Amino acid sequence: MFPDVEPIFIVGCVRSGTSAVVGALKNAGHIRGYYEGGAIPLLHRLLKETERFFQSFSDEYLSNEKHYIANLDRRAIETDLINVFTGQLIEMMGRGRWLDKTPEGPAMIRACPTLLKAFPKAKFIFCKRRAIENILSRQRKFGTEPFEVYCLNWAATMSAWLEVRNQLRGASIELDQRDMAVQPERAACAIRKLLDLRGEVGRDIERIFSSNRFQQTRAVQDAIYIGLDETGWSKNDRQIFLDVCMPMMQEYGYSAKADDGPVTTPIQLFVPVPAAANVIRKCHVIDEPWGFKKVSEETMQLHPNEGGKPAAEIRYLAVKLSGHQAFRASLSLGHGRAH
Repeated sequence: MFPDVEPIFIVGCVRSGTSAVVGALKNAGHIRGYYEGGAIPLLHRLLKETERFFQSFSDEYLSNEKHYIANLDRRAIETDLINVFTGQLIEMMGRGRWLDKTPEGPAMIRACPTLLKAFPKAKFIFCKRRAIENILSRQRKFGTEPFEVYCLNWAATMSAWLEVRNQLRGASIELDQRDMAVQPERAACAIRKLLDLRGEVGRDIERIFSSNRFQQTRAVQDAIYIGLDETGWSKNDRQIFLDVCMPMMQEYGYSAKADDGPVTTPIQLFVPVPAAANVIRKCHVIDEPWGFKKVSEETMQLHPNEGGKPAAEIRYLAVKLSGHQAFRASLSLGHGRAH
């Protein structure tokens, strides 16, 4: 055990916000670490292979002292494997606090209890995301794997976390990408409490989560969940999704319906702008009742947030501020009680 090492392990599905968490911790918390880990799942595989190897022999065979393997201490072998990996981590990262991000699915997650035994001060951040948005994101980012592979990986990863999270209780949090997208203050608060971050760090993490949304070229998909029938997937793919992902969706309280659950903070609307001139005409407008609608080629209607919430926003991206550029928009209030 290494009580003077305080690693932070960021785990979960690919495309579930792990990179955003790493960026926030490195930039706001100034915590050292690589942007990608990747090695620790090998530790879990070696431990499982060791277990399977010994289990392949009968109890009678393993109890016969005339056999060399009967004199081997399986636990000692497993301890040596753990020591090799933890020793390598400390050699590379040193003592104190550092982070490792490995969204490699079930193997990494199942290694977490072993990591906690080796590092009693370790913390774990499990990044999760509803399956529909996660799989759509993977298809856009990668698009090379069969649809069923994305479903199986998401379901297996979420299932693995259910297996280990009680063993990590008090040393872990679950962070939903939706919170990072539409409730950055909530996500930042959870991280701050887990890691006991003081002063401006928590507020800096919140600002980073919020500013990351400027980098997107479409409305944040997690702000309002879309329904299974709105994904554009084939009938066969939708059935695969229902068979593979829905049991875990239900375990985590997700549904396959549109707008699953209320958005409790104001929605920020991000509109990609290809050029500064005639910016209103070139906006990509999302025709959704919760946001704003295209009324004509030059007019949009913005729906306000609920009473007591901060003002709704439209944020324009890619407006060049260098040189001489013009941006003009007229705003009129269409409700007698608006002010």
